[in-house]
Amino acid sequence: MLDSKPATTPIASKSQLSNQDGTLLSDSIEFRNLLGSLQYLILTGLDIAFAHIAQFMACSTMTHLIAAKRVL
Repeated sequence: MLDSKPATTPIASKSQLSNQDGTLLSDSIEFRNLLGSLQYLILTGLDIAFAHIAQFMACSTMTHLIAAKRVL
């Protein structure tokens, strides 16, 4: 995330992600770690909705990883 660029708009709350979006990640550890960080932020009081992205924990793709990074 050190080389990431800020997005001009936040991720849409009604974004349409599905299991078929993008290519399947060979190692989903980065995705799981990122979602764990987002969950921590929610539990500490920040108002971030990430449940829609978290449902793809079992079959995460590159599209899901990009969406999770967009939340950050």
